[in-house]
Amino acid sequence: ASSLIHGRVNFGRTTDDGMQRAGRLIAAAAAISPDHPDVLDSAAWLLRAQDKYQESIAAYQHLVGNCPGPGRGLRQGVGRMGVRWVADAD
Repeated sequence: ASSLIHGRVNFGRTTDDGMQRAGRLIAAAAAISPDHPDVLDSAAWLLRAQDKYQESIAAYQHLVGNCPGPGRGLRQGVGRMGVRWVADAD
Protein backbone atom coordinates (compact mmCIF):
# COMPACT_ATOMS: atom_id res chain seq x y z
CA ALA A 1 0.00 0.00 0.00
CA SER A 2 2.78 2.42 0.89
CA SER A 3 4.45 2.06 -2.51
CA LEU A 4 1.17 2.78 -4.28
CA ILE A 5 0.50 5.84 -2.15
CA HIS A 6 4.09 7.06 -2.52
CA GLY A 7 3.78 6.79 -6.29
CA ARG A 8 0.66 8.95 -6.24
CA VAL A 9 1.78 11.61 -3.77
CA ASN A 10 5.35 12.06 -4.93
CA PHE A 11 5.16 11.27 -8.61
CA GLY A 12 1.48 11.35 -9.62
CA ARG A 13 1.82 7.98 -11.27
CA THR A 14 -0.45 5.66 -9.26
CA THR A 15 -3.86 5.27 -10.88
CA ASP A 16 -7.20 5.52 -9.13
CA ASP A 17 -7.36 1.70 -9.29
CA GLY A 18 -4.01 1.59 -7.52
CA MET A 19 -5.30 3.90 -4.82
CA GLN A 20 -8.37 1.71 -4.36
CA ARG A 21 -6.06 -1.29 -4.05
CA ALA A 22 -4.03 0.56 -1.41
CA GLY A 23 -7.23 1.25 0.50
CA ARG A 24 -8.19 -2.43 0.39
CA LEU A 25 -4.73 -3.48 1.60
CA ILE A 26 -4.88 -1.03 4.49
CA ALA A 27 -8.40 -2.18 5.39
CA ALA A 28 -7.23 -5.81 5.40
CA ALA A 29 -4.30 -4.92 7.66
CA ALA A 30 -6.58 -2.89 9.95
CA ALA A 31 -8.89 -5.90 10.29
CA ILE A 32 -5.95 -7.85 11.71
CA SER A 33 -4.28 -5.12 13.78
CA PRO A 34 -6.23 -1.84 13.76
CA ASP A 35 -3.92 0.02 16.15
CA HIS A 36 -0.61 -1.05 14.62
CA PRO A 37 1.48 2.07 13.98
CA ASP A 38 2.16 1.09 10.36
CA VAL A 39 -1.56 0.64 9.70
CA LEU A 40 -2.34 4.02 11.27
CA ASP A 41 0.45 5.73 9.33
CA SER A 42 -0.60 4.17 6.02
CA ALA A 43 -4.23 5.12 6.61
CA ALA A 44 -3.24 8.72 7.32
CA TRP A 45 -1.03 8.83 4.24
CA LEU A 46 -3.82 7.40 2.08
CA LEU A 47 -6.16 10.15 3.26
CA ARG A 48 -3.50 12.73 2.35
CA ALA A 49 -3.12 11.19 -1.11
CA GLN A 50 -6.90 11.43 -1.55
CA ASP A 51 -6.76 15.17 -0.71
CA LYS A 52 -8.71 14.54 2.51
CA TYR A 53 -6.48 16.88 4.47
CA GLN A 54 -8.47 17.38 7.66
CA GLU A 55 -9.13 13.65 8.00
CA SER A 56 -5.44 12.99 7.40
CA ILE A 57 -4.42 15.45 10.11
CA ALA A 58 -6.81 13.76 12.56
CA ALA A 59 -5.37 10.36 11.63
CA TYR A 60 -1.79 11.57 12.17
CA GLN A 61 -2.79 13.10 15.50
CA HIS A 62 -4.30 9.74 16.48
CA LEU A 63 -1.02 8.08 15.52
CA VAL A 64 0.93 10.50 17.71
CA GLY A 65 -1.32 10.00 20.72
CA ASN A 66 -1.98 6.28 20.60
CA CYS A 67 1.22 4.42 19.85
CA PRO A 68 3.01 3.54 23.08
CA GLY A 69 6.01 1.28 23.33
CA PRO A 70 9.41 1.06 21.69
CA GLY A 71 9.86 3.52 18.88
CA ARG A 72 7.15 5.84 20.16
CA GLY A 73 9.38 8.89 19.82
CA LEU A 74 10.02 8.12 16.17
CA ARG A 75 6.32 7.53 15.50
CA GLN A 76 5.48 10.79 17.24
CA GLY A 77 8.00 12.59 15.06
CA VAL A 78 6.61 10.98 11.91
CA GLY A 79 3.07 11.81 12.99
CA ARG A 80 3.92 15.44 13.74
CA MET A 81 5.77 15.73 10.45
CA GLY A 82 2.70 14.28 8.73
CA VAL A 83 0.43 16.86 10.37
CA ARG A 84 2.68 19.71 9.18
CA TRP A 85 3.04 18.20 5.70
CA VAL A 86 -0.72 17.82 5.30
CA ALA A 87 -1.43 21.27 6.72
CA ASP A 88 1.02 22.79 4.24
CA ALA A 89 -0.72 21.01 1.36
CA ASP A 90 -4.18 22.21 2.42
